Amino acid sequence: MRLTTFSSGGTSHTGVVDAGVAVSLGLASGGDPRFASLLALVRGGDSALADARELAVSHPVRAAYDVDDVTVRAPLPVPTGVRHWTRTGAAEAAAPDTPAKGPGDPVTPNADGRVAVAIAAVVDSSARIFGCTVLGGAQGPFVVTVDALDPDLARVVEVRVNGVHHARSAVPDARGHLDRAFAGLGAIRPLRAGELVVVDLTADLPPGQCVLRDGDEIELEVTGLGVLRNRIQILP
Repeated sequence: MRLTTFSSGGTSHTGVVDAGVAVSLGLASGGDPRFASLLALVRGGDSALADARELAVSHPVRAAYDVDDVTVRAPLPVPTGVRHWTRTGAAEAAAPDTPAKGPGDPVTPNADGRVAVAIAAVVDSSARIFGCTVLGGAQGPFVVTVDALDPDLARVVEVRVNGVHHARSAVPDARGHLDRAFAGLGAIRPLRAGELVVVDLTADLPPGQCVLRDGDEIELEVTGLGVLRNRIQILP
């Protein structure tokens, strides 16, 4: 499933997106607290995920929205924590105290002028991979559940600026790297439901390849995880 957080008419929903339709799990379930947020769904375990799958197929008409009529947000706006894994070691960031940026929000390049691309895996209630999303100054647009992920995970990463292709990179053994990250981080401290495990990918925008300007539209596409689309904001 492709899970996300979306808003419509000033109301936020945890939803499933498929074939141009966004289904509000809260409305479809009659207000089940397990679907109050994506974090609540993750913490609800396998039974909550199974019920979400059923609601995605069988739901009242009032729970379905045309995806073009809603605003897709960061799917997991306030995770339990953020833990990074690289080939040289592990790092841990403090639990965020403000919601993550999502699709459409302004993003600022790093100090070196690049926008790096990463995969963030969401930890489930059994310290396994619940699903994955794209990170690149923002988060989203979806958390794709582990059962729907390509076995090779992120085979290709592509970066476009104002619709023009600027970088494309194959990512060998992304799933294996993610599995090693879970094992390595879990050995340091047990993983908690709702944490993000971040694995950096190789594709980015070197300053010499593309100069990002204020107002540019940047698209980060990761095979199987969707396209994260944002506007560049250059801070004074």
